[in-house]
Amino acid sequence: MWSYNDVAGMKAGCIIAFVFVLAAWLIFFDARYLNANGFIKSAIIVLTASVWTAFADDICEFLIFGTRQITIKSVNFSDWTSNICVNANVYAIVLVSGVIIASILFVAGGIKAFANKK
Repeated sequence: MWSYNDVAGMKAGCIIAFVFVLAAWLIFFDARYLNANGFIKSAIIVLTASVWTAFADDICEFLIFGTRQITIKSVNFSDWTSNICVNANVYAIVLVSGVIIASILFVAGGIKAFANKK
């Protein structure tokens, strides 16, 4: 049943919206105002998105309930049965792949910046 006076639900919704909109604004700020080549901008965007994906749920849990947890600590790639392990495994895959892709883009951006100086 819906409750029209659910202040706690509205508080949680506002916190979740703030956390995820903040990530979007960081990405938009990087894409628009950062004075770097496209590879470096892309690296920062990929890194921001992957870190935010891996830790946004933990940040929301802390801000809403005060629970200090890091879901990614429960990584166990041999266990895909419980929700916490599935979440931790997916977050770890996203984080590691994002860091690898961002590293490749940073290197490409550095090479391009070095080549343009000559």
